[in-house]
Amino acid sequence: MARYARRLIFWICGSLLALLLLALLVIIVVVLTIDPDRFRGRIEMAASAAIGRNVELSGGLHWRLGWRTAIESRGGRIANAAGFGVQPFAEWQSLRLGVALRPLLRREVQIDHVELVGARVRLQRTAVGLGNWSFAPEGNGEAAGTGTRQDVKIRVGSLALRDATVFFQDAASGRDWQFSQLRLDVKLPPDLLAPDLSFGGVALQGQAGGAPFASSGVPFSMQADAIRFDPVAGAIEVPAWTMGWADARLEGALQARTMPSMAASGRLALRAPSLRALLASVSFPAPATRDEEVLGKLDLASRIEWQDGVARIDELKIALDDTELAGRIELPSLMPLAIRFELSADEVEVDRYLQPEDAPSKPFELPLAALKSLDAKGVLTIREARMLGAAAKELRIDVE
Repeated sequence: MARYARRLIFWICGSLLALLLLALLVIIVVVLTIDPDRFRGRIEMAASAAIGRNVELSGGLHWRLGWRTAIESRGGRIANAAGFGVQPFAEWQSLRLGVALRPLLRREVQIDHVELVGARVRLQRTAVGLGNWSFAPEGNGEAAGTGTRQDVKIRVGSLALRDATVFFQDAASGRDWQFSQLRLDVKLPPDLLAPDLSFGGVALQGQAGGAPFASSGVPFSMQADAIRFDPVAGAIEVPAWTMGWADARLEGALQARTMPSMAASGRLALRAPSLRALLASVSFPAPATRDEEVLGKLDLASRIEWQDGVARIDELKIALDDTELAGRIELPSLMPLAIRFELSADEVEVDRYLQPEDAPSKPFELPLAALKSLDAKGVLTIREARMLGAAAKELRIDVE
């Protein structure tokens, strides 16, 4: 019985080895008999048709062998939209096109993965709000080859960016931003023109620079297992996402639509080891306080809803330093701003948040005009507040 088992294992291993050798032989035959550079013009035409912009592969195409068989081009660019200058919309150092081996035996190239290395993307918006990031695909994104046979097919299954930089010039606000050291991985839907699009495995990380971000740049990251988008209905759904900004971590979920009216709902949770550091990352200096340790650890959780121009923040829980705050906030209007709230706090050490005793004294002026114009109504209750050695319990502050 053991002898038959050994023979079975031998034959199985031999069969697997033969299949592996056959696969390697196919790859060698493909590499030796097919020159990928002969497809360069057709790939450029297919890509140009897919996005409605001229695509140029400036470097010759050659094979890149590894776990994923790919065609690689050194250098290339995508033309900018009309009216946005002569600089290309995007350019890159290396472009790798993952290809399926079986269609190659029929002299067809099916591109299922795109990896860009060293990409530089220039996003621009004019003073009237027009952007250069709108594309108009031609047909279904497949380019026909010689005769009636389609020998170059672009159905990108996944996209990857490595060491990319995105520049954003906004003439409307007069500001420029830069997002560098970008690394992106995303699985794309089979048909980018389908009415219902589903993106998976979205992972992005990089560093943000430009005002109002910190001068040294702010590291950020984002992950989402699935993003579903319906362009016809103007709806987007992100069942779960996480984001990092400096030392802060956010997570939540989102559902939004634009038709027949704008509506959105979701949840948000934020955890930051230091509120001061979080504010500093966007160049917002925190006020000086007697206790330098305050404005530290921050935990926040809430449910958010937006409908018919009204924003609601329910199930709000905030823990800042040693104080816990809970309640709800409603914004009936954003222009002009209107606030309705019902909040309660447990304990507040007011002394810790006062200005330092040696701070230059300035005459206090109550901003009556601003307070009168502010449409704010609500109730804040504090179980116990301590200030200058005195304590007040069950404090209620009504704002009318």
